[in-house]
Amino acid sequence: MSDHDPFPFLRRSPVAGTASDPHTDRFRARWATLEAAARTVPSPSALVAAAVPPDSVRVATVHAGSELVGVWPLRIERLGPLRVALRAGGPLQVYDGPTLHPELPAAPLAARLWDAIGRWDDVDLVYLPAFLPGSAVASLPAIRAAALPRSRTARLRLAPLPDVQELIAQQPRHRRKSLRRRRRALERRGAVKAEVLTQVDARISAVEWALDTKIAWLDTHDAMGATVRSTGFRRTLLQLARRHPGLVVHRLQVGTETAAVELGFRDRTTYLSYLGTFSPHFAKDGAGVTLTLAAIDWCIAEGLETYDLLAPLTDFKQTWADQQRVVQAAAVPLSLAGKLAAPLFRDTRDRVKQLAERLPPWLRSELLTRLDRRGPSAR
Repeated sequence: MSDHDPFPFLRRSPVAGTASDPHTDRFRARWATLEAAARTVPSPSALVAAAVPPDSVRVATVHAGSELVGVWPLRIERLGPLRVALRAGGPLQVYDGPTLHPELPAAPLAARLWDAIGRWDDVDLVYLPAFLPGSAVASLPAIRAAALPRSRTARLRLAPLPDVQELIAQQPRHRRKSLRRRRRALERRGAVKAEVLTQVDARISAVEWALDTKIAWLDTHDAMGATVRSTGFRRTLLQLARRHPGLVVHRLQVGTETAAVELGFRDRTTYLSYLGTFSPHFAKDGAGVTLTLAAIDWCIAEGLETYDLLAPLTDFKQTWADQQRVVQAAAVPLSLAGKLAAPLFRDTRDRVKQLAERLPPWLRSELLTRLDRRGPSAR
């Protein structure tokens, strides 16, 4: 174990499940061992530690003897009269679900974890905003009954590709010509260099640049973007840039200038393309697509199997993907109050967002300020 404790929340938060381990240090080590072996880790413990206030985390667990074989961390938040269990990684967590032992059947493990969560008598509602059909989450009858399609995501399967040039070769002739023309335009402005940043100072600088550039884009398009604008989100992302190797920071430089940055998460054999932005000074020269292709090439070289462009589905994402999937959401009540509130809670979040986009700029600014005061767990 390092001197830095990545799991400070376990000292104070209750650990509930079919079995619990009172020895915190031992539990931390077992969780890390499970994460290292699991096929997918929807809510990495390092992300949970960075994103969530320590006293709001609860962890459902399943043990096989002394071995931790399933873990599902959630944060508990009061929303008006309701106590709601939400994804522990906040807005930086891409998909919902537990981390499970790879050699045991996923559905029974997920069911045991869900049974443990169902016994949390101080929780009214569990809200899962994004999970995929076929996942361990979707195997649970209570969640299947409440699931509704929310969006679509695009992904590119990397296994058949020896390198990104093969992907480019598969594109229509007009697109190949456009890529070559834009690449030449970039090279006329300076040496073009795409890289994955590993030095902490460079990673922090790139994250700051990405957020500032994204916010400037939102301002230009009169868009709200409450999550990206919040200081809590920025703080959490910078913490991950400092010490979470699962956050991959891609940067494209043209000469001495940063032209584009892409932030993604590596989840075993899948890369999750989380946030990409490019300088408007290089927009016409295709800095964004140049870095996207460089990121795909890096994923192929790393032996990854899937490049997930994530929701929402856009024309650009469809251009480079070979498969689309439905992303589902579910609001699952655990009490009478939760049952009464579930339809309103499920439908209101998107409606509030749509309404906020229509507010006058001065009122939207005041709303953002008030939301930000609630801290990162509010998003």
